[in-house]
Amino acid sequence: MGLAPIIALAWTGCADDEGATGYGPIYVDPGGTFGAEFSINVVGRGRVQTSGPEIDCPSACFAKYIFKSSTADGAAGALSLKATPTAGSRFAGWSFSTDPVGTRGRGSANCNPVLRPGADPQVDRNALEIELPYGETAGTPPAGKESACQGQTTVPLIYNVTATFVTDPPVELDAGSDAGSLEVAYTAPAVGAIGREVGLTANGYLYWHYQTGGLSGIAYDSNPSTGGAPQTASVIVPVSSTSFTLFEVDPYGVVYQATSGAISVIRYGLTSPTTMGGSPPTCNALAVDSSYNVYCRTASTIVQWTYPSYTTGNILYSGLPSGTDLHAESSGGSLYYSSTSSSALLSLPITGADGSVASPTTVVSGSFGAVNLEANSSRFFWIDPSGSVRASSSKFAPASPYDTQVPPSTSFRHLAQDPNSTAHFWVASSSAIYHAYYFGDTGPGVTEPLRTGLSGIAGMTADSSYVYISQTDGTIRRVSTSEL
Repeated sequence: MGLAPIIALAWTGCADDEGATGYGPIYVDPGGTFGAEFSINVVGRGRVQTSGPEIDCPSACFAKYIFKSSTADGAAGALSLKATPTAGSRFAGWSFSTDPVGTRGRGSANCNPVLRPGADPQVDRNALEIELPYGETAGTPPAGKESACQGQTTVPLIYNVTATFVTDPPVELDAGSDAGSLEVAYTAPAVGAIGREVGLTANGYLYWHYQTGGLSGIAYDSNPSTGGAPQTASVIVPVSSTSFTLFEVDPYGVVYQATSGAISVIRYGLTSPTTMGGSPPTCNALAVDSSYNVYCRTASTIVQWTYPSYTTGNILYSGLPSGTDLHAESSGGSLYYSSTSSSALLSLPITGADGSVASPTTVVSGSFGAVNLEANSSRFFWIDPSGSVRASSSKFAPASPYDTQVPPSTSFRHLAQDPNSTAHFWVASSSAIYHAYYFGDTGPGVTEPLRTGLSGIAGMTADSSYVYISQTDGTIRRVSTSEL
């Protein structure tokens, strides 16, 4: 007959959502080494509970479940944790710290405490309820006592769990005649999702990056302008165990880099990623061209992976000046990037590159660290770090940039091309969308508001029918371009 678990519970700060205090393990001889300790931290307005009465934690709690052996009743199971948001809040995901934590092992006092890393379980970090299995692991005894304490370092698992709840401000529409016409095109792709970058490929596929619990996923739709609203997103890269440091949607595909360093591409019209081979560098910007070749701009080089093998990254150019962003078009064309040291937008030919020091051509002078660099057949559009929007008088050297006429105190963060015109484009701050257009070679362009009084704009793109924005509540909203 199996033995029941030994359960030790301690709460040191289960007060209210606003003022959680510290917590820590309780050092008692567990009488066994199989089980788990749970350090639970609640961020925001919500609670973490078990299916039974043992844990009901609104702030910070600690619990220990130890079995006499792995064959005892219940030892093969798991502890179920359920996240319950307070009214007006939503669950934003689970996260797990792997920082080492000490515990009381079965050895002598000289062999304690035993240090072991926090467990990183493979669970759905967006789910309201998860199960964390019991087990044991080999820890590390105090420094200098490894030999004397050999065989006495087996200890239970430790889960350092954080449950995050957020209370988003409502998305506010302006009170003008256009109020209410910014519709939800896609609901959030997962519980607690936070919207990030969004973009359209040349064939009209809409891709967007979202995060839950600090981890990344990708959703898409193949025909966003014709479907009803709201629709349910199709997830093609589900949230697992990584987040993205870069995410770029180009006309011919999606390219992104994860915190692990891996670089992946989703080619034009496809819904599954391919990962680049070799040892990936740390990229400052990414791009994909019309032949599906992938480019990475590091601090000083441009690296290319060629389709279809993507086996090894080849250095096309070295000795690049410091700068930002990267834009690629046809595989036989040019690469464009911004140089902060020379305050210019520069170009390099793709063909014939041999890894030598770059000798670029200045295309646009006076571009100060371009971000959100876009191009059509006639000109470039970009945003300076200050939030100023700029458009070039030409796509070819030499060209001089011009500022658009922006409203006072508006800092733009997002830019998208207008497919209906080579001179028109869209810009957005975190709270407003504007229609902008280049106004000839003699002065600045102009802008006119499309929607104001919004909140939480995290990304923007456009097709011939709609402007789409991703928002921090995880939704994709759209507004008809015909409403201007």
